Amino acid sequence: TKLSHWFDCPTPERNKLIKRLIEITPGNYKKRVRLALSGSDAVENAIRAVRNYTKKTHIISFYGAYHGQNTATIGFTGAGSMHRFYNTVSAADHCIERFPYPYCYRCPYGKEYGSCDMQCVKAIDMMLSSGQTSMGNPMIKVNNVAALIVEPMQSSAGYIAPPKEFLPMLRELADKYGFLLIFDEIQTGMGRTGKMFASEHSGAIPDVTLIGKALGAGVPMSAVVARAE
Repeated sequence: TKLSHWFDCPTPERNKLIKRLIEITPGNYKKRVRLALSGSDAVENAIRAVRNYTKKTHIISFYGAYHGQNTATIGFTGAGSMHRFYNTVSAADHCIERFPYPYCYRCPYGKEYGSCDMQCVKAIDMMLSSGQTSMGNPMIKVNNVAALIVEPMQSSAGYIAPPKEFLPMLRELADKYGFLLIFDEIQTGMGRTGKMFASEHSGAIPDVTLIGKALGAGVPMSAVVARAE
């Protein structure tokens, strides 16, 4: 009974957990926490929150990403087999833009790390700046992107660790164009990569951190930790 988890019941143990999550998650800013029941649930809550806050529609994600399998999150997941079996009708949400995730061993852009000029980020920048996509047109100060969601290290796609510059450059991109940055640490968080959160290896700071899996250690539990606003 002491450790029961129900999202409407503010038990002393839940309050302790929330305070601890605020302390350990990246970002020296005022935070608020929403506890949820699964990774997909956390992703859905985060997407709803950033869209409501920004009043924007589009979300940028990456091929190979795994952000959930339910109706609200399958569009952000880049696994073809999951789309085949879990999303056999047209997705309700079309405001999703996907880009290749950096994989220096087999670079999707055919580049070599060190001389690639971080094409994995430059490609996103180029599309955002072109004014010829549904993401917006900075030349007339139009931005339709609410957030970019990314795994600091892709898990289901094969445990792919991006170059150290990747996450900080995404932070710069989010600040440049005025959208939020979501780090999905559901599989990589809670010490699984040698630091409490995988993003800490690069020092990049998100606006929203998603936590799950190891957080509950078998208990269905996840969390959205975000800027208070």
